[in-house]
Amino acid sequence: MLEVNNLVKSFGGLQVTKKVSFEVKKGEIFGIIGPNGAGKTTMFNQISGFIKPDSGSITFKGNSIEKRSPKDICKLGIGRTFQIAQPFPKMSVLENVMVGSLLRTKSINQAREKAKEVLDFVQLNVPYDTPSSNLTISDRKRLEVAKALATEPELILLDEVMAGLNQTGVKEFINLIFELKKRGTSVLIIEHIMEAMMTLSDRILVLNYGEEVLTGKPQEVANNPKVIEAYLGDEIHA
Repeated sequence: MLEVNNLVKSFGGLQVTKKVSFEVKKGEIFGIIGPNGAGKTTMFNQISGFIKPDSGSITFKGNSIEKRSPKDICKLGIGRTFQIAQPFPKMSVLENVMVGSLLRTKSINQAREKAKEVLDFVQLNVPYDTPSSNLTISDRKRLEVAKALATEPELILLDEVMAGLNQTGVKEFINLIFELKKRGTSVLIIEHIMEAMMTLSDRILVLNYGEEVLTGKPQEVANNPKVIEAYLGDEIHA
C-alpha cells in the first residue's frame, strides 16, 4: 500500500532521515520506534506532505506523493494525527470532527452524522456539544484520532497517541487500534510505549539518528541485542 524508498531529509547540516526504506502492506499495523531525534515524526511529515524530502520517493497505492500537498495526500486516503493534540478550541467536539468528515460528504447533515459515528467508534464519551478546550488529555487524544478517521483514510498515521495516558487508557487505545485493523484500515504508528508496540505491530522499523537499524517482527526486534541495548533496555523480556 505504502512504499518509502531511500528517503533523505536534511535541516541545515543535519541529516534527519538517511536513505530510509520500508513498505506498509494493506491491513497491516506497522510500527516505528527509536529514541527522541531518531527522525520518526520527520518521516511522518514527509509521508503526509507537510515537508518535502530532499531525495527519495513515496508511493501510495501506485501514486507518487512526495511532491503533493497534505490536502491532496489526505484525499488519496492517508490520514494522520499529531504528537501534540491541537483541537479547534472554539469549536465543539462534534464540529471538530465534522471538519474532517466534510472531505467525503456532500452536505452539512451528512458530515454531522458521519462525525457522530466516528465519535461513537473512538468512544469519546462526552456530549457532542462539549467545547474541545474542556477535554482531558485522554479525550483530546481520542478527538485527534476521530478527526483523522473522519476523512475515511485507508492508511492512518498515529503519532504517539498513547503518550501521557495511564495503563487503562493505553489498553483502551490498543483495543481501538486493533478494531481499526479489523475494519480494514492500515496503520503506521510511532509510539514510545514498548509494551503497546510489541502487542500491536505486525512489523517494526527501528530508527537511530535517521538510519534503519532493523525491520522485523516484534519478536525479532525484541531479541536483537542492538535494539535491546539502545531502545528497549529492561522494558521487554523476550
